[in-house]
Amino acid sequence: WVNNGTINLSVGSLEVAATLTNAPGGVINILSASSRDEVANFGGSFFNQGQFNYNASDAGTVNVLFNNTGTVNVNGPLTASAGVQQQSGTLNIASGQTLTVSGSGLVLEGGRLTTGSTGTVVGNVNNIAGTVAPGASPGILTINGDYVQGPSGVLELEIGGIEPGTFDQLIVTGNSSLGGTLNTTLLNSFAPVAG
Repeated sequence: WVNNGTINLSVGSLEVAATLTNAPGGVINILSASSRDEVANFGGSFFNQGQFNYNASDAGTVNVLFNNTGTVNVNGPLTASAGVQQQSGTLNIASGQTLTVSGSGLVLEGGRLTTGSTGTVVGNVNNIAGTVAPGASPGILTINGDYVQGPSGVLELEIGGIEPGTFDQLIVTGNSSLGGTLNTTLLNSFAPVAG
């Protein structure tokens, strides 16, 4: 099944017996999860090439591998029970929201992972060749799991001072392995001095 239009789901769950592709022009808005805490049940895979907005205040689950090359906005508590594979595009976790990933975890082969002022990923994150950019000038991304950044991965941090709350933070509760590139940007005319 290929979606080229707009789907607004406000009651019940979205169940497809085969693979669902949300095409580049397609939009899926999840407005409310079902009583089964399930928003997507596919017999195949879910390929998001357009825009997927999880806007429900109650917890929901995408229970197959979530492949993203488009835009995903996590505006409520969402679980990807088989993991998220991102080749390009943007995955944005809104301020105060949580994305839980199981299975293969969150794998960034490309694209961007961004947050609002705060955002949380529960599970492991493998930044192979993507960009992780915490915060909304500045903010905090918390990973309750392991974080691996490979040689082609990028971490972008904004720095507006030396006091907490004036610079971006990446907080990892598990193990960290940092490679690749660290890009920093100064905010609010902040000019660090030696020492």
